[in-house]
Amino acid sequence: MAGCKSSMMRRLWRKYLQIVALIVLTILSLVTYMNRRKLEIIYTNTFRGRPNSYCEGENCHSLARYFQSPNSDVDKSCNKTCKRLWQPGSSAWFDSRFNNSISPVWSRRNEELSKDVKKWWLSIRNQGENISDVLDKVFKLIPEKQPLNHRQDECCIRCAVVGNSGNLRNSKYGKLIDSHHRVIRVNYAPTEGYEDDVGSKETHRLAYPVSFTNVKKGAHFVMVPFGINDINWLVSALTDGKITWTYAPVYRYIDVDKSKVLLLNPALMYYAKQNWIGDKENWPSTGFMMLLFSFHICDEVNVFGFGASSYGAWDHYWEPDAGPWNFIYQLVSPHKHSFEENLLERLSEEGKIKIYRGVR
Repeated sequence: MAGCKSSMMRRLWRKYLQIVALIVLTILSLVTYMNRRKLEIIYTNTFRGRPNSYCEGENCHSLARYFQSPNSDVDKSCNKTCKRLWQPGSSAWFDSRFNNSISPVWSRRNEELSKDVKKWWLSIRNQGENISDVLDKVFKLIPEKQPLNHRQDECCIRCAVVGNSGNLRNSKYGKLIDSHHRVIRVNYAPTEGYEDDVGSKETHRLAYPVSFTNVKKGAHFVMVPFGINDINWLVSALTDGKITWTYAPVYRYIDVDKSKVLLLNPALMYYAKQNWIGDKENWPSTGFMMLLFSFHICDEVNVFGFGASSYGAWDHYWEPDAGPWNFIYQLVSPHKHSFEENLLERLSEEGKIKIYRGVR
């Protein structure tokens, strides 16, 4: 009898250990999956050196002074029926918020920030380093001048703004997206393997250090600086690779054409906060900054890959649809996507953008 009880206890104990092991493995798998990008960055920094196209010294210095035609990504065919979103008169709501005079790019010409912009921008990451010293370093590596010409009335620049929403899965928007003069993408969203749905063309990609991915050859990397440390990272990633961590792992080196690296203007970020977002968020999402950036370099804007899932979460098209589990992201996200989504809907209603809603 005692032997039977002992055998039963051993079986129960093994079952208990199996359950615990399964739970631990599941948690480890989830943690690994959630942090797979960070792990990939750490691996790259540890085991890979500078990219093959990396250059230094006078060769890079001269490259930073080279400028292609500012509108080389736009063909010369012009559309007489162009609905230029930036022209006033069609929407009082839009006109009261839009400021066409703000430059989307930070350059030598506009490096001096206003008192309000400077105070707000520095408060994002609570940094007090001298801005001029940092800009002196970065403008020795990337263009000092504004490389994007003002829009011309005789031409119509059509842009596709491509977000990362899961509604792009099976959308077959690829050819339509690639038909635009400019295609603006954001963060580390991939195109390879997803061309049928998201296209392959890329003229601009907005990202901040943690969300950086290699841009297409010939495309602009538009860095969104949430503080001076982000600009320090850019200098490091283009030179000695000393910085590997900001508030999360970042790439030690980046393989980009320095003549096409741009800094997003903090004044544009502040204006997005004051005129569009208000107190709904501490700062606008990178996706909304991408949209606002397009308003200042495009005439017509078509929007793809924006919108939450039916569970209220903004999932990614390159990941499996997590279904109801997507609501977890909604709980931890720093952005009030529902508010930004309402802004997009209003812009659509006012006739300023066209939204392609994809598939759900």
